[in-house]
Amino acid sequence: MADMEKLIVEAKARGIEIVMDLVVNHTSDEHAWFQAARSSLMDPKRDWYIWRDPDSDGGPPDDQQSFFGGPAWTLDPLSGQYYFHLFDRKQPDLNWENPEMRAEIWAMMNRWFDRGIAGFRMDVIDLIGKDVDAEITADGPKLHDHIREMHGETLAGRDVVTVGEAWSANLDNALLYTGRDRGELSMVFQFAHVTEGWDPAFGKWRARPRDLVGLKRVFNAWQQALSTTAGTACSGQTTTCRARLEIRRRFPRMAGALGQGAGHRAPPDEGHALCLPGRRDRHDQHVLRPGRRLRRCRDPQ
Repeated sequence: MADMEKLIVEAKARGIEIVMDLVVNHTSDEHAWFQAARSSLMDPKRDWYIWRDPDSDGGPPDDQQSFFGGPAWTLDPLSGQYYFHLFDRKQPDLNWENPEMRAEIWAMMNRWFDRGIAGFRMDVIDLIGKDVDAEITADGPKLHDHIREMHGETLAGRDVVTVGEAWSANLDNALLYTGRDRGELSMVFQFAHVTEGWDPAFGKWRARPRDLVGLKRVFNAWQQALSTTAGTACSGQTTTCRARLEIRRRFPRMAGALGQGAGHRAPPDEGHALCLPGRRDRHDQHVLRPGRRLRRCRDPQ
C-alpha cells in the first residue's frame, strides 16, 4: 500500500493521474469475503455471492456456461451448494442484489479516491446487473440501477473519470451509460470494432479477411450516434483511443492484421489510426484537418 500511495503522489507531481482497474463483478476464491462466505451457510457474507442447491440429480442447478468454457457453476464440497462464476471457477461472482456487499464496494472506491486516484476503468461492468435464475447475464434488469447508485455514493461531486467495459453495449443502449442526464459513467468502451473482424461461425478463433472500410464504418456509426448527446464521447472518439490499447492487450492478432500486407508491414497502430475520427473541439469541428501531420503516439508499455 505504501508503494501505491507513493506512486500516486509522485505521479501527480509529474502531472500524471492514475486510473485504476476496478473488478467488482467477481473476486478470487481466495479472497477473505469468499473464504468467510463458504465457511458456513449462516455466515453474514454468505449472501455476498451467488449460491444455489444442486439439481435433482446432484449436478449444477442449470446449464449456464462460463465464458472460459465448462459449467458456470462449481460445487463447494464444504457446504454442498454450487456457486456461480461467469469466468474461471476461482473467480466467484458477487451478488449485487445484496446491499451490504454494495456498500463495501462503495467504501473501497471512496478510499481510493481519497488517496488521490483520478478514476476507474471498470472491468465487465455490464455483468453486475445479472439475473442468474432468468439466465440473464449481460445488460441485466438491475444494471443501471446499480451504476446510478455507484455514481451517487462514490462519483458525484468528484473530478474523476470512469470508463466501463461493456461487451453488450450497442448503439441503442450506450447512452444509458453515458448520457449527460444519466448520472452514471464518463465513457464506455465497446467491442463492435473487434467483433467486426470475427468469423460469423467461429468467432474470434477464425478471423475474417481484414476490412479497413468495415472497421471505419463501425467507428463512424458510433461517432455519429453519440458525439452530440453523451456527456463525454463514447467509443468513436475518446474511448476509441483506449480501445486501441485494449485491442493490443487482448487481441494482438487483430491489431497486427491491420499492419500486414504483401511487400510491407506497417506498424499496427498506424493501420488502426487510419480508422480513428479526429478529435473535436468545443465547436464540434475536427481538430485534425487535412494537411496536418498525425503524430504517432506510443503505447505506455
